[in-house]
Order: sequence, then structure tokens, then C-alpha cells
Amino acid sequence: MIRSLYYHPGKPIRTDIPPAEFPRLLRDRSGLLWVDFISEPAEIAEPILRGFDFHPLAIDDALQETHTPKN
Repeated sequence: MIRSLYYHPGKPIRTDIPPAEFPRLLRDRSGLLWVDFISEPAEIAEPILRGFDFHPLAIDDALQETHTPKN
């Protein structure tokens, strides 16, 4: 399940946004997009995370169920 929220000042908060809209919303620097993956397989989550232009190691960490502290 992918849960999403989009806040843009002066407009109502949008929910349940289709992932196809994420790139357009990310280009609007005056808004804020929140995406939460709940038990979503890596093959679905990874392309979406890449669209946010995160570092590849951050994507790898995000796809892990448990996180081990790094020294």
C-alpha cells in the first residue's frame, strides 16, 4: 500500500495521489509531497524512490525492513 499526502499553501491537502503524479508535484517547490510505503514490494517502491532523486544508498536503506546502525 502506498499512502501519499500533498500540501500546497492555500489549498486543501490531497490524499491518495497516484504515483504517476509524483514527478509533477515534486517539480512544484512551493508544495510538500509525503509518500509512505506500507509492505510494498521493492519492485514497486524502488522506481518511485528513484524519481525523488535520492542517493542510491539511501534507496537501498529505505527498501530494508530492519535497519542496522552504521558506524
